[in-house]
Amino acid sequence: MLFPVRLLYLLICILAHSSTASAQDSDGQLLAAVGVTEPIAIPTMATSTGAAVNVFDFRVLDGATIDGLATNVMQVVLHTSGTAPSTAFSNIVWRLNGTGVSNVTGTYSSGSNTITFSGLSMSVSNGGLETYTVNAYYGTNTGLTEGQTFIFSIDGDVDLTLGAGTLMSGANGTISNSTGSTVDITATKLTFTTQPFGSVSGSALTTQPAVTAQDAAGNTDAGFAETVTLTESSSGTVASATATASSGVATFSTLAYTATADGRRRELHADGQRPRRGGHGPADGQCERCIV
Repeated sequence: MLFPVRLLYLLICILAHSSTASAQDSDGQLLAAVGVTEPIAIPTMATSTGAAVNVFDFRVLDGATIDGLATNVMQVVLHTSGTAPSTAFSNIVWRLNGTGVSNVTGTYSSGSNTITFSGLSMSVSNGGLETYTVNAYYGTNTGLTEGQTFIFSIDGDVDLTLGAGTLMSGANGTISNSTGSTVDITATKLTFTTQPFGSVSGSALTTQPAVTAQDAAGNTDAGFAETVTLTESSSGTVASATATASSGVATFSTLAYTATADGRRRELHADGQRPRRGGHGPADGQCERCIV
């Protein structure tokens, strides 16, 4: 009779395990959050942890049907798209915050177009609701184009890797940051991106200058559309010395210099008419090339 006793014990263990498994709820939900008004612009001068900008948030809900268990998340994957190239995505530091996670840095993959936050200890208590936020700052802030977009999307049934506890419902949809966060460039200087050259007194320069509104990292502020005026530091005079910027670039076409004496060093300066926004306008730009 020893064998039947062992068999009965084994059957009881199997039934107990089956009962526990069947009691595990499948009512976890991924929901849009309201703490971040998306889409959010990411200023190119946000280059440190202290300047990081919140760009995306979501909530995780434990439905608390019957199991009494928490919803535990070990990994979150964001799918990426938008007009920003993969180099721009990889040059930004993406971090996740919320209950159980503090500034966990995500790993961007250009091959799969994803940002993965792994090694997490996210735990939403039975019946609880928690908000999680992604923030961003530039690790490298050069080579950017104003208005490039960073779009994120996440599906609660596919993109969350769970630990033991409540399961996701299987009926979750995809949430996103709408049209995407954007690169935001504000000019702080004017730079001669085409140097003037070839001056014959009283005639238009053979190489006309172009002046570009840039931030401190050399990115072009495409929204700058002010009048740029060139002035000359010697006793000569310049004509046709104003141009209105388009997409951040003021291109001159008939700039001419009239000399009052031969052999003098001549230097042009560019001044923006006024700041474009927020009191932060370009400083004076200066041409380092002498006009001969």
